[in-house]
Amino acid sequence: SRDYPDILSKLSLYVGAGFAVKVAFTKIAMQYQRDRTEGLQKSRPGYEGVAQLVRRMEDGQGELASYEEFGDRMRHKKYRKLSMMLVQNLRKGQRELIDQLEREEQEAFEERKLAAKIAGEEASTKMLLPMMGLLGVVLVILIYPAMQSIQF
Repeated sequence: SRDYPDILSKLSLYVGAGFAVKVAFTKIAMQYQRDRTEGLQKSRPGYEGVAQLVRRMEDGQGELASYEEFGDRMRHKKYRKLSMMLVQNLRKGQRELIDQLEREEQEAFEERKLAAKIAGEEASTKMLLPMMGLLGVVLVILIYPAMQSIQF
């Protein structure tokens, strides 16, 4: 999902600043909802998943169950990995989570850069045929008058 690096970055920032994971997700969801109501943001599946996660926790579902359900519901392996990290965090402690989130954020950023590079290469390949057509037109425009002047 294209939202994953953004969500992970925000989560890492909030957790690194000392917020609990639950509070960090709540802040992310609140900002997304505010942007949606102001018309600044379109519907984005990753953020919708986070908003649903927050709603479930607010409705009384436990954090552990909510995180596991979040990973299953999102159907993307990256979100499942995040879900597993969060579940382990509840069992082990937050110091390790911050390091894991930073590593995962770096990996997600690298994957995003690679995807953008591949998309750019595909776009340049798709532009090759029209450019060849334009070259042909330019050659005809240049060669036709020359051929007319050769014929007496």
